[in-house]
Amino acid sequence: MKEYYLIIVPQEYERANHKMLWHSMGIYANTIIVDISADLFVSVLRKKIYRITESFKKKRKVSENVWCIRPFFLIRPEILGGFFDTYITIVFERKLKKEFPEIKNSRLNVILYNKRFYSVIEKLRKKYHIKTAYYVFDEFQIEADGSPANSRIMKKDEVSCKKSDIVLAMSDSIAINRKELNDNIYVIGNGAPISYTKKTRGKHILNSVGFVGNFRDWIDKRLLESLIAMRKDLSFYIIGSIENNMKSYLEHLTTSYNNVFYMGIVNKEEIVDAYQMVDVVIVPYLKNEFMRATRPIKIVEAVFAGTPVVTIPISGYSESKYIKYADNLQAFSKAIDECIANPIDKSEMEYKIFIEENSWEKKAEIIDELFTKEWERNN
Repeated sequence: MKEYYLIIVPQEYERANHKMLWHSMGIYANTIIVDISADLFVSVLRKKIYRITESFKKKRKVSENVWCIRPFFLIRPEILGGFFDTYITIVFERKLKKEFPEIKNSRLNVILYNKRFYSVIEKLRKKYHIKTAYYVFDEFQIEADGSPANSRIMKKDEVSCKKSDIVLAMSDSIAINRKELNDNIYVIGNGAPISYTKKTRGKHILNSVGFVGNFRDWIDKRLLESLIAMRKDLSFYIIGSIENNMKSYLEHLTTSYNNVFYMGIVNKEEIVDAYQMVDVVIVPYLKNEFMRATRPIKIVEAVFAGTPVVTIPISGYSESKYIKYADNLQAFSKAIDECIANPIDKSEMEYKIFIEENSWEKKAEIIDELFTKEWERNN
């Protein structure tokens, strides 16, 4: 029987952190990436007309054995309640069958990030050969600032965990919090492509520290500013998109301190250059249970690019020669100095093991093995 991977994404394909994982799934079977859906109202309101245009186009090949499609709904499925599941299922199935006519007689491995789509996949189980893996991307019991999460989101997360054949967790904390919902749970986390390790270092600024990624209210503003004020011998570079509620804070940093620089947004193709530009990447997030459960992709990407990381303690990674934990101002300052004094040596066996264990290629291999075991269990 022919086999497909069907991936319901959490972020728009072009900006998605897991894009290279999905490409790696194409090694094992034809892979369909279901991009964030288009809809008549939100797409127009947000001036993302390209989504509507793309939804009426045929599938597009994005790498070997990997295709991307974008469904179209009158209203975004995330907005619609469960009453509209039948409508969503019909539209979604129609798009799949149109682009991949043979899919009904194939084995379908669904990797689901979007909780809203679980009920749709459950309806399709009645007609298709389906196994599901729910990828728990974030902690849903609390919000980033420590306040309780939306109960509706938590309920969908709970249902997705209970009914999925496999649960893939971003970190140890997430796996522990859901172990009573599903005993078939595995910590997969984030990864990075091996190609990042082969990029030759370009522009490099001595005695530099970088924050790379979305500059958002997950950041401990007091900690970051104190570090900047304390370490005037270092230059701090902020690289990435800025959330609206953080723009005034960034402006305050760049105007108040002459060792802070904003470098703008970089795309995925330029991200390795951003990591390699600085001596150390920092992750000065707030310290709470939400943050402890995270596994920021910037950490593994930076190490793959050859740059060490100083981060608050989190359960998504183990502390190592390349990833140092710091939970206060003095610890951050000391760890930064240690990283600058001991840059990554890519020839070390410890580094090679880290790359092997954390590559997207390895993650894809593990996920494919998990699905294979699930199919064998039913034979």
